[in-house]
Parts: sequence; C-alpha cells; structure tokens
Amino acid sequence: MKHSQSICLFLILSAVIMSATSCKKDDSNNPSGSSSGKIAFSTNRDNGDFEIYVTNQEGSQQTRLTNNAGFNSNPRWNSDGSKIVFASIRGVVNKFNIYVMNADGSGQTRLTDPAIGSADPVFSPDNSKIAFVSGDGPLDGIYIMNADGSNRKRLSSTAFGDSHPNFSPDGSKIIFSSVFTGDNEIYTMNVDGTNRVRLTNETGIDFQPHMSPNGQQIIFISERRGEKGIYIMNADGTSPTRLTALTSPDFDRAPRFSPDGNKIIFSRTVSGSNRLYIMNKDGTGATALPGSGSNSNPDWR
Repeated sequence: MKHSQSICLFLILSAVIMSATSCKKDDSNNPSGSSSGKIAFSTNRDNGDFEIYVTNQEGSQQTRLTNNAGFNSNPRWNSDGSKIVFASIRGVVNKFNIYVMNADGSGQTRLTDPAIGSADPVFSPDNSKIAFVSGDGPLDGIYIMNADGSNRKRLSSTAFGDSHPNFSPDGSKIIFSSVFTGDNEIYTMNVDGTNRVRLTNETGIDFQPHMSPNGQQIIFISERRGEKGIYIMNADGTSPTRLTALTSPDFDRAPRFSPDGNKIIFSRTVSGSNRLYIMNKDGTGATALPGSGSNSNPDWR
C-alpha cells in the first residue's frame, strides 16, 4: 500500500465522527446496568474541533480534557485509569500522531515522530507498551513501542492493510483487522508479530475488533450480507452472531466491551447524526447517552 493511501486510511477510520447533532437523554432504560467506571470519547460539541471528553456511564458528568485547534480522537485508557493515549492532529503538521496524557487532561505529551502519520493507539494490559498503526512508506503497519514512545518496533506491514490493533487481556496476543487476503478480516498474532491467525472468512468488511475482559469473546464491525452492524464471536472465530444491523447510509462503529464484559458501548450514525450508545452484550437494550455534537470512538474502563 502506498504511503499516501495509508495516511488516508487513518483519516477515514476517524471520519466516522462527521456531523453534529443534539442528543436527548432516554430515561426509559438505564444504559449503565451493572457496569461502572468512566468512558472516554471524541466529540466536536464545543467549537467544531474534535476534543477528548470523559463521562460516567450514565453520560451525566462530562468533562473536557483536550482544548486545541485540531483533531483529537481514538482515546484509550490504561488499565489503572491514570493515563489516556490518543491520536491527534495539531500544530502545522497535518498528520495524526500519538499522544499520552493524565486522566485529568494534564501532561499531554507527543510520543511519535510528527513527520510520520500514526493512529489507533492502545495500551498493553500491563501498561508498559503501546500498539498503534503507523505510516512511513514501505514500513507501514502495526507497531509496538514502550509507553514513553521509545523502542519502536514494526510487527506487520500495510502491504496487507493491517489496522485496529487491540491486546488480548493477558497481553500475549494482538487482535487486528487486515486486507491480507483482499477482503478485510479479523486476525490475531503474537505480541512479537509471529503466528498470524485468521479468525473470520466472509465476503464483506470485518474490522474494529475488541476482545472481552475474560478473553473468551470478540466484538467487531461487519458489513457482510449487505448489512452494517456489530457482531460477537468466540475468541477462536467460531459462532459469529449478529447483534445489530443497519442499512446504508446508517451504521454502527467502534464497539468496546464494558469493564465487566456485560455491556457494549459503540457509536451509531443515523440520518447523519452520530451518538454514543450502550447495549447489553446480547444486543438488547440499546440506549443513547446524552450529549450534543458528533460523538465517537468511545473507550470504557
């Protein structure tokens, strides 16, 4: 894949947060259920720039963490909730780079080379590493580095179109999506990049995988059979089950498990309006969180 195509991919992956709308709270169903913790997400509600916010699971206490003229997206918590890693376009460089900050928004620090586009960051379970997607010509692909940005290593190549890395709960594997066979599918590999295993095999795009906290299931987005929705399957790729289904131009994106694995948070675009939803793991009880603007790329801890 050419360098320009790789950087374009980063923009497309984040462009699910495209339009602004007002959101009203639906009190008919408590979206939080038995889960707890905080949710980080990206929104353009204030001045049109996409910023990182955090909220409680009811969506009633929302706090802005970033404030810069740019594009801040893909926030991901570390395991103890003290840090958030995210992708940002800021300053004169029109490329995503990886930043880390404290949970209150302080101490924002760039970790990657501003001349090279990088996106989709995620902490390892022990918080010592960050996996991410980067584009620097023939070495495009999934990378891993220390949590301070040092010791950057390539694990794969976007000659295969690899993206959306996430760690298994024990930190031994990385789950990701790839167009290695010409059709976007879900794969796993060892944390050193070896032992690449394909989990899905369907006509249509499968991407944005996330593994449950107990390591037994994977949720992902699929456009198989002409529908755009969230699926769940066993960690070995068996028993895929559709949880949601929307038809173009509406779609669901960026599903993430709750800390206890019983709920799923995701972004849903309907009639150009992008909102965050929480539903049960079986796909029932989908309820929108309150908040104006275009909201996307949530992460729950």
